[in-house]
Amino acid sequence: MPIGHQLTPERPRCWVTSQGFSFGGFVMEYNPQEFYDLMFADCEGYVEIRELPSGIQHWVSYKDVCKKVSDLSGDDSDIYHGCGTREDGKGGKDGVIEIPCLWTDIDFKDSSEEEAKEILKNFPLKPTAEIFSGGGIHSYWKLREPFKINSINDRDVIESYLKKLTSSLKGDNTSAELARILRVPGTRNFKKDYDTPPDVYISNLNGEEYSLEGFDFLPDVESQQGSYPNTNGTESGSKDEIIRKIKETLTFYDLLPYLEEKEEQKISCPNPAHEDTNPSFSIYENGTKGNCFSGTYPDCKHHDVISFYRLLYNCDFDTAKRSLAIMAGIQIPQHKTISTVEWSDPIPLDDNSDLPEFPTDALPITLREIVEAVAEVNQVDTSLPACIALSVLSTCLAKKAKVELSSHEEPLNIFTCPVLGSGERKSRTMKIMSRPIMDYQKKKQKKMEDKIRQVTLRNGIDEDRIAVKRKKAANTDDKAKSNKLAKEAEAISNFIRKHPIPKLPQYIVDDITSEKLGEVMTENNERIGMISAEGGIFGIMSGLYSDKGSNIDIYLKGHAGDQWSSDRISRERKSMDSPALTVCLAVQPDVINVIGSNRRFRGRGLLARFLYSLCISKVGYRKLQTKAVPDKIIKKYEDFIFKLMDISIEDRLLKLTPEANKLWGDFYHKVESSMRPDEQLDFLKDWGSKLAGAVGRIAGLLHFAEHGKKAIGKDISTGITGDSIAIGNYFFEHALAAFGLMKEDSRIESAKKILEYLIEHQPDQFKGNEVLNMKNYFKQKTMDEVNSGLELLIERGYIRRKETSKTNSVGRPWVQIYEVNPKINKQ
Repeated sequence: MPIGHQLTPERPRCWVTSQGFSFGGFVMEYNPQEFYDLMFADCEGYVEIRELPSGIQHWVSYKDVCKKVSDLSGDDSDIYHGCGTREDGKGGKDGVIEIPCLWTDIDFKDSSEEEAKEILKNFPLKPTAEIFSGGGIHSYWKLREPFKINSINDRDVIESYLKKLTSSLKGDNTSAELARILRVPGTRNFKKDYDTPPDVYISNLNGEEYSLEGFDFLPDVESQQGSYPNTNGTESGSKDEIIRKIKETLTFYDLLPYLEEKEEQKISCPNPAHEDTNPSFSIYENGTKGNCFSGTYPDCKHHDVISFYRLLYNCDFDTAKRSLAIMAGIQIPQHKTISTVEWSDPIPLDDNSDLPEFPTDALPITLREIVEAVAEVNQVDTSLPACIALSVLSTCLAKKAKVELSSHEEPLNIFTCPVLGSGERKSRTMKIMSRPIMDYQKKKQKKMEDKIRQVTLRNGIDEDRIAVKRKKAANTDDKAKSNKLAKEAEAISNFIRKHPIPKLPQYIVDDITSEKLGEVMTENNERIGMISAEGGIFGIMSGLYSDKGSNIDIYLKGHAGDQWSSDRISRERKSMDSPALTVCLAVQPDVINVIGSNRRFRGRGLLARFLYSLCISKVGYRKLQTKAVPDKIIKKYEDFIFKLMDISIEDRLLKLTPEANKLWGDFYHKVESSMRPDEQLDFLKDWGSKLAGAVGRIAGLLHFAEHGKKAIGKDISTGITGDSIAIGNYFFEHALAAFGLMKEDSRIESAKKILEYLIEHQPDQFKGNEVLNMKNYFKQKTMDEVNSGLELLIERGYIRRKETSKTNSVGRPWVQIYEVNPKINKQ
């Protein structure tokens, strides 16, 4: 029985606290708040808290769940939380906006407590959390990234997974729906079924994370019910068909390496149709025996049972071996499956492994602190928060000054593009770094609400006055009087036109069309910041979602500060004299591949405007993180951004000191010479031509970051210029790699797919054809595709060939087996 399960009668109904996890001598093994921090930290929506039977609902941040629950009144209410996050105050399925995990509720009415635990123990995917509810076990599998619910189809996708998971684990079918609520750990179960209300507590909590695709092995509910034997001992499928499928799969001999230390083991037959005779079968080292003594299937040999397990759960052979070995009570020592020869650390797959790290020392202290703290807490490459930080500065300072260089002037807005794979916590990092601007935006919008109400009311009254005067003018036969009324109506109309209803200020946008982007910028002093973790923005730029094709003028002119106007005849014409657009798009490498093939993007100079950063992946090496960015650093960063946002928009010109100007000139000539034939930037002249100017822009940003409002009266120093050049050199090296990534080697693509398989399925060893047979991994379904990736993984130290004899005792064809480096963090 877990620690803390002893009942303490004097304890109040709810004993959750956000600070600790004990009450009145009762000690829980896990703090309930840890559950919410782990499951919901990546979500943007609110967690629903519901009291039953009253049905009272509350919507709170995940950080405040335990505090809220501890404050609830009532002595006999059952407290539940919603499994998906919601918009504030919106209930039902329509209100669910994110799903952070999959879940199931195994009710002890359907399965005993022992049976439920055995079911979960034998399930290939270990739950991230298990909560004892008093009458069952609530299990959760955390997703690597919350699944966004944007459509009815999204709801159907999630509920399909929930139904398959619930059916496979004999769970309560009613739990397999989007709006499900489950019990809050740290409360008590007040159902009338119990004389003494049992505690609801966390029995297991770990850092396991899964992709939705990791649950694809689960059979469809219909297939599970119609093709496999059921658990009541009756046959629901064709016996001959089942046996045929069994014999087509792997044999029992794959299990033998795990059984070398014991002569005989007995386990229950996993075929649920054999429960009528309570059979067992014996496992012998030589594999010659092992019949299942069942009256139903007398021909069920041990190798058939192993294969039946694979068929029943649609799992890979390694999972089947492990599961059956566990059922047999067999310890699986590492030295039985992994060579004792020591492994070295694997070399990262990305070609950017030798690229320079972002020079955080070049950032002013406040920026450096937040960048390094966010990188540590989120366990991401420092280049990700650093690139976002520069873009945040750009959003704050665009149109507030220009930098005078030897040859021309540069505005202060920049385009950045950090590149990193899926599951790298891009959204979470962006949210922290851009939050001060969002908070500033909310503050300004709140301040505008009264004025907007007043102007809206006044204009409404004036519209009514116009209508009255027009009616009188139309109904009178006195021409002079009619003309007077018409002029009065026109004067009121002109007043309304000159005093329109103010628009709420907006400083950041995300998913937006090119046309709408231009419209929003005209309403916000010709400036905006687009900070997004979605590569779909490039699809919007290319016209992928528009019948009118590509429209990138707003991006080209928004970067340069050139005049822009809309050509939409159906709408009021919009124009800007000197737009200042900031863009930060954190995208996956495959997006870089796609945009690199777009000739229009390259030909018109869009790709040349971005500063690229190929971030080092931390996936596979991260630990369960319980720390947060210190409040002191967050507050300091917020005050810093608020002060920059408060600087007025004016035409200012920042100059470099003579020494700084010479330093920038030297950098300019270095870049210029690198664009000569056969030099580094020979094939990137378009990008190289803008690098020195980009360094000038960065110098202006760092100048304001260092001096705040006082920067207006100062020249840009040599130190700041040198720091900007250091950052420029960083982007120089990464641009070479990024444009190379646009023509990525097929070996790298293959190796990444294999590595994805290894991280998700966690085998100690595997065969190449097992990777090939996994759904959606390889397009051509040939071993040639796989072999190139295997060779690269061997070169980088992720795997190695296992030394085995090319013949075996049963005469089966020899197949190469690969061992997996145990230094890959499987969490």
